Amino acid sequence: MPRLWDLEVANVLLVGERRRRCSQADTTQWLSYLAGLPIVVDDSTMEPVRSGSIDWGRQGE
Repeated sequence: MPRLWDLEVANVLLVGERRRRCSQADTTQWLSYLAGLPIVVDDSTMEPVRSGSIDWGRQGE
């Protein structure tokens, strides 16, 4: 899984809470469930994102 996956999951859960589609208890339960899955995060995915974001940001100068 790409490193950004952790942030995306957190964002989805928080948006769900804010829109009252789930509770804090639901978020805790989902995080517990996801922690039990054999998900491997690939740290090498961050370098292209980081450098790509910088390149993209420079295009607006």
